[in-house]
Amino acid sequence: MYWMYEMAQASLNPARAVTDATKILFQNPLNPWSHTEFGKSIAAGCELFERTTAPLRQARMGIHDTDVNGVRTPIEISVVWEKPFCRLLYFDRKLTRRCAARSRGC
Repeated sequence: MYWMYEMAQASLNPARAVTDATKILFQNPLNPWSHTEFGKSIAAGCELFERTTAPLRQARMGIHDTDVNGVRTPIEISVVWEKPFCRLLYFDRKLTRRCAARSRGC
């Protein structure tokens, strides 16, 4: 499945290049067509194609610490399982002292 995804993304590259050039042409203020409804519609359609076919970017977690019973506790992120298309992450709390009450989420 990953190979098919990559092939689909690669097959869109020529269309993305043509669409990008067309968008630049119809957004150029020196082009008289850029000031008409037709030119604005073409530029908007090109931008829509560009946004809907753009490859997905990996989201950043940005988690460095967590709250454990009112105490900021650092965490360590480790990869548990990895495939070409995804990674399963494990977030481990690095407790500096033992929790007094185990039933309160420690």
